Amino acid sequence: MRKLLLVFFITCVFLILGNIRAEADEIHRKEMFSIEEPTWIFKSGMGRGSYHDRQDLGFILKENTKLKMRQVNTDFNGSLTVRLLGDDSKEEKSVAVTSNWTTIEAGKALVPFVDTPYGEIGPTLEYEIEGDNEQKPLPIYEYGDNQAAFFGTWDNNDGEYGLIINKDFQLLIPKKDKNLARNLKDFPSLDALIEYFNGVFKLNNDMAGFDNSSPTNQVGNNRYFLKADANGAGGAYYGSHWTAQSSNTVGMWLSKGSWGSLHEIAHGYQTSLDNRDIYTGEVSNNLFGVQYEYSTYGKDEADRIGWLFGIGYKAQVENVLYTKMVGNFGTYDSADHREKLIFLALLKQKAGNEAFTKLYQGYRADANKTGFDINQYTLPNLLNHYYSEHSGFDFTAVFERWGIKLTNSQPAINRDREYTPVASLADIVPENKLPSARLLVDPNVMIRSNFTMVTNAEIAALNLTGNLNIELDTENIQDLKGTKIQIKNGKQVVQEQFIQDKQVQFKNLSNGIYTVNFIGDIMKNYLVKQHYVYVKEAQNQANISVENIKKSDLTNQKIRFLGLGNDQFAEFNTDLQKEQGILSVSATNPHVYFGQNLYASVEVKDVQGNLVYQNKMAGTGVAIGTFKFPLKEGYELQIEHVEPSRLAPDEPISVQNRINTWTMTEWGLANHQLQNDAEQDFIKKINKSGETLIQDENVKDIPLIYLSEKKNLLFAINHLNEKNKEEYLAKYGELFHTPNYGDNFTFTLKGLGNATFATMDFSTKERLLTVNTNRTMPHWYFPERYATILVQGVDGTKKYLKNYWGRKIYAASIDKVNLSLGDYLTVIHEEGAGHRLRIQNTASQKLLANHKIVRYQLVHDGLKVVAESDVPKLVQDPPKITSCLRAGNTLILGKATPGAIVEVLVGNSTPAKTVKADDLGKWKVTVSALVRGETVSVKSTSEGVQLVSPEYKVIAR
Repeated sequence: MRKLLLVFFITCVFLILGNIRAEADEIHRKEMFSIEEPTWIFKSGMGRGSYHDRQDLGFILKENTKLKMRQVNTDFNGSLTVRLLGDDSKEEKSVAVTSNWTTIEAGKALVPFVDTPYGEIGPTLEYEIEGDNEQKPLPIYEYGDNQAAFFGTWDNNDGEYGLIINKDFQLLIPKKDKNLARNLKDFPSLDALIEYFNGVFKLNNDMAGFDNSSPTNQVGNNRYFLKADANGAGGAYYGSHWTAQSSNTVGMWLSKGSWGSLHEIAHGYQTSLDNRDIYTGEVSNNLFGVQYEYSTYGKDEADRIGWLFGIGYKAQVENVLYTKMVGNFGTYDSADHREKLIFLALLKQKAGNEAFTKLYQGYRADANKTGFDINQYTLPNLLNHYYSEHSGFDFTAVFERWGIKLTNSQPAINRDREYTPVASLADIVPENKLPSARLLVDPNVMIRSNFTMVTNAEIAALNLTGNLNIELDTENIQDLKGTKIQIKNGKQVVQEQFIQDKQVQFKNLSNGIYTVNFIGDIMKNYLVKQHYVYVKEAQNQANISVENIKKSDLTNQKIRFLGLGNDQFAEFNTDLQKEQGILSVSATNPHVYFGQNLYASVEVKDVQGNLVYQNKMAGTGVAIGTFKFPLKEGYELQIEHVEPSRLAPDEPISVQNRINTWTMTEWGLANHQLQNDAEQDFIKKINKSGETLIQDENVKDIPLIYLSEKKNLLFAINHLNEKNKEEYLAKYGELFHTPNYGDNFTFTLKGLGNATFATMDFSTKERLLTVNTNRTMPHWYFPERYATILVQGVDGTKKYLKNYWGRKIYAASIDKVNLSLGDYLTVIHEEGAGHRLRIQNTASQKLLANHKIVRYQLVHDGLKVVAESDVPKLVQDPPKITSCLRAGNTLILGKATPGAIVEVLVGNSTPAKTVKADDLGKWKVTVSALVRGETVSVKSTSEGVQLVSPEYKVIAR
């Protein structure tokens, strides 16, 4: 009984408050708040309810009733908008409010809202309702309120709408759904409904990286506005001012886990990266919904009821996708929206949720930097970057398999860092073995599919193997002979072969995805178009293009064609390497306002003026496709755009003229209108490319043979005249330092009469140095040291030292020295600058440069020439006495750095005895008979470094 009385009392209070809130012909004043504009979010292209936040006036404005308003806070300088909102956008109204009285009214009962302005100072609204009609109060529910009182107010006033307010959202409910809200099917109360939406927004915020870890990772204060719209687009939509179910009901918003609500809310979390080189418009937002479903329901239930696999049709969805991608060799573009979502969800799953979040945070930080240029970013490039960097997996092959182009250096970075490549199960496991593979993989993942991305190790237990035949597509196979092809799985070199002809065979490779490396000095002149191979069946074929560089890609240019809304509809590229132009048309209707009238065109003529290619594009009905045509030096290119300001080239053009004309030169396109110097433009590109590479720590040290950007830069520099070539090779030379590639190198040391006194076999693969000394005297004419072999560790520690004195007869011997990556080898030969020091690559027979002193460092795949300053100073051997010092002895033996000058001081005798340590560091001196109790000390000097031994005492005989 007490509970009923309490509800009755609260209801009466709401009724009284409702009646005094909206008196007619009375000026009311309401202080409105402003919120900080989350510009750091908006700069990334993310809307996230950008203009959804608004404040109600507390009543429902009756139909055909005028509402007069003005803004009276003189300190407020922003704009202010009042809207009348309900369940039908066609009936709703909005008006800008200034300091002057403004009137708004509608033909049906609607709720007045004031858009929350961005800024520090809030506005003050004065308003007056014309007429005698009393307005109904707007029932409002906030978390923790009395639900019965809320519905009591609504029932007793027969309000057309009710409003739920929370920190993340507001929901405007039409009268039609009042009982649906009262008797929620999926929730025990309105509080539970609010908690559900709070959870959805929290998950989305967490995924997007709003963790307050930096200024750009703060979440904004603006709330979403959810409503109904009887005349909305589709089934539901997300807009800049609200998101709505396209119906006169908000049933979607009142249901737990409604895919429509998850989908539309997540549209606000998409960034300006969407659709950049990969379609994600109605796809990437669904990643948030997939995350919700699988984290909420678990994988079995999510598979059964989730949207990802067709709400109960997983087997059918999987079968269709397999036929499309494997049977018909499909691509990402050939997949429908659901199938694209499967791919992106599996990609994200393999990379990990943290990688997805880091992408959002990283891009948001970049978008807020001064000079940010969206045209420098594509979504595939950033996915590959963040997913690879934060997982240690290489996703390059996945994108290439999908037919998606990666345009930055990340693929080369991934290979240089030896990230493990991944692939879809369906691409590396035969169809009849997929069930067995799924038994292995499915328990370890949340989203289970034939396209789950795996490493080779994850399917190794299947014990599947196959042979691989690589066919090289090249015009110069003779140049490539002796070059090594490596088949790698991350850090592991699985197999390797030397190229002998165009067919290279690899036997018994485990099923999987592999990286292919081409190793050899000649590769600095060649571009490899494919870096990954698949082993799936018993016999596998891979065709790899290895193309001799004839033109640097710095000569190439790109011109983008923009149309309505500055959306790109076509792109023109030059390719001087293949002497062709490429026009890629991606939109059927560039600009609908121009209809069938000409909007843009491309025309190419040869040196005789003959038409080689022409494509006239109207405003609508343009043929989509990629068109290739000859474009050689001397050819003339003409591009017309009815709106020339919507041509977006890499280099300047005349935006005043509808028509721009160029001539193709050896340096690139020369614009007739601008009269540009193509060679100087080419040199500017060299500077830009060189500076970019030097400043990018991620690519600066990638070896020349593995990085196409370096190869193209070097080729471009070599194409300049001698003066410029010398200047730019000096300027960017550090980028082109390259080791001598090879598994084995032979050093031959000759002496008098060209007789070989020693040889060295240096195995970079086995990391072993073998020194073979012949039984001979090196050279009688050199009484001092004639040659030296020195091996040092990265810290300068001596690992091996062998001195050859010219007049000493050496016994035959073999020394073996185990090496580590980074070790230094120094070879000194007094006649090495002539023909008596020979250094040769064992496989290719190539001779390396010989000098009196040669210095190398052991690096991956070869020997790198280093300067004296690069080699750490040799750590000297401290001098010591090795013989027993007994009274009466006259001979003292010891060791020191080989070749060092050794001074032995006995007691207080002067001068000290001086001797030179031999090539093994041994020394001996003859002294007067030692006396018991005397002290003996040793000092050694080598390369300016002096070391002193401890004092030794003579003992009794």
